Amino acid sequence: GMMYLEERRLVHRDLAARNVLVKSPNHIKITDFGLARLLDVDEKEYNADGGKMPIKWMALECIHYRKFTHQSDVWSYGVTIWELMTFGGKPYDGIPTREIPDILEKGERLAQPPICTIDVYMVMVKCWMIDADSRPKFKELAAELCRMARDPQRYLVIQGDDRMKLPSPNDSKFFQSLLDEEDVEDFMDAEEYLVPHHFNMPPLSYTARLRVDSNRVGRSTHLCTHARTQDNAPAPACWLEGEGRK
Repeated sequence: GMMYLEERRLVHRDLAARNVLVKSPNHIKITDFGLARLLDVDEKEYNADGGKMPIKWMALECIHYRKFTHQSDVWSYGVTIWELMTFGGKPYDGIPTREIPDILEKGERLAQPPICTIDVYMVMVKCWMIDADSRPKFKELAAELCRMARDPQRYLVIQGDDRMKLPSPNDSKFFQSLLDEEDVEDFMDAEEYLVPHHFNMPPLSYTARLRVDSNRVGRSTHLCTHARTQDNAPAPACWLEGEGRK
């Protein structure tokens, strides 16, 4: 789907699991084109003027310079795959959004999901390279993941997956159970769409993430744990300024 958009010069700018609908295991639909932009023939990037954006799904060049390309969509694609592999986990959960740029600049990335082999995880890590040109193209990602999909048990390790009894999304009780478990308004946190205008970085709380070389990817990536104090200082006023999401 994203390869199709790239071929037609459409930058999505808001790719995330919440914006992907599943019609069948082999038929998905990309939705929510409210932030999408169509590039002219001679354009390679879109520079946004303002507005709120999903910081935790965005590449560093988007946060700092508001520069969006097909390669910044690749970064978001990596986060979307991570959401899928963690069964709907929230990226950088518990980490204030204003701290994300500092985390990314230090080479820290989302940790390897438990069900993923290193082969699958390295596909994600390549999507999160600081240098946009070092990230894979959607055509390359499609070929790689299609190859893996032909032998899924080699690349994903899901305990008891042959006995899992997942509810059918066609069952009305399935949707009712979702509504009973959490408020509909909680499906999308307000802070996930903020204005990347100014970042006043407080120290990080205790958390564990992956640190990678931002310019090179290999199998020598390692986990590191950072222990720092939590700063309770309020976010600067300009953090919430700007246009609403359209």
